[in-house]
Amino acid sequence: MKGGNFCLTALYAVLLAVGCVYALAVLIFGDGFASDVWPVLHPTVIIAALAAFGGFGLFLQRMTSWREPTVAGVSLCGALTVSALAFFLYVRPMRNAERSIAYSRTELAGRPARVSVAIPPSGYGEVIIKVGAGMTNEIAVSLDGSPIASGEKVVVVDVRPDALVVATWEDGPASGRAEETE
Repeated sequence: MKGGNFCLTALYAVLLAVGCVYALAVLIFGDGFASDVWPVLHPTVIIAALAAFGGFGLFLQRMTSWREPTVAGVSLCGALTVSALAFFLYVRPMRNAERSIAYSRTELAGRPARVSVAIPPSGYGEVIIKVGAGMTNEIAVSLDGSPIASGEKVVVVDVRPDALVVATWEDGPASGRAEETE
């Protein structure tokens, strides 16, 4: 091998190894150290690009008779493609999924819900409320102390530390935020 060819082969191998080690570290420890400032510069995207550049470079150097600049250029194109795929197929959906399940209990006031566990007179039951992309179960108590049957539609009137205060849909206040709960 020529001196320059060996240097690039070593560089490709190191980049591929760093990418593999990083992938194992993320698998074991997670990627909680990622920044929210510029999601395109997420560590997963950067390492995917570096590992892909190394992998494409090694493969093309060994399997083709292309010159070094051509191998480096094609490897760079492959790395950019892989990093774009990593961003659009992994990083962005995961960021959206994290946001879609976060909520504050105080946001539940005025929202419709369904009773999943009947609320007895002056007692506690459970309601299901649509929050973001999912559903959540919350302890609930009737506003006027009357029983509310399972499956009945209710509206959250107040949020207390121990439970949501609910009223039957007909009794509840009209709210512009209320949407149908399935």
